[in-house]
Amino acid sequence: GHRPHPPSSDEAVLIPPFGCDDVLYLGSSQWVRQVVGSVSSWIDPDSSDAATRRDSLAAIKAETGWAGHLGLQAVLLPPPVSGRMCSHYAQALNQVLEDMNNMALWLTIPLSGSEAAITQEAVSANLSEAVPMQTEEKAAEADAESAGVGAFGSQAQDGWETWHTMRTLCGHDNLLCCVLKLGRTLPPPALLARWSAETVKALLVG
Repeated sequence: GHRPHPPSSDEAVLIPPFGCDDVLYLGSSQWVRQVVGSVSSWIDPDSSDAATRRDSLAAIKAETGWAGHLGLQAVLLPPPVSGRMCSHYAQALNQVLEDMNNMALWLTIPLSGSEAAITQEAVSANLSEAVPMQTEEKAAEADAESAGVGAFGSQAQDGWETWHTMRTLCGHDNLLCCVLKLGRTLPPPALLARWSAETVKALLVG
């Protein structure tokens, strides 16, 4: 048969096909040690909508089951939308933990300077260091902050309290860990110190 002549300098050079060494390949040990799965971010097992609750519970079971089938070391879970009101979410995770032997569940916990995690003593200390003369507007803002009310009258969430509630409802299972999602600002050092003894596996930035 006819054999094509080698390309001249004016012709395009054909690139040979990829070899095994050129393709990104993860061995079984790399899958176990270096890959973390992620559950869909839309899930809300404690939603007031029954259909959303049903679909969320089904998604958690299916997606964590697939991650376990792949042999991943852990799977990343979205944060509880309702904060400490997370009983259905905790129940779903308990069912998953009962069926898992090695795969960990990493629960995302948002952490920002806007969270109302300040106790009444901390608020009093901050007020004592502030300017003695306060306007009525500033005093009202301080009272709202101490009551845990965020901007526009919304209930602010305390990340550590949410994590503590979820961990307690799951029986302090060793496979349940947390991942902190950092915001633009951070809480005061005194509040960050509460996480020093927790099972924080990673930080999400952005």
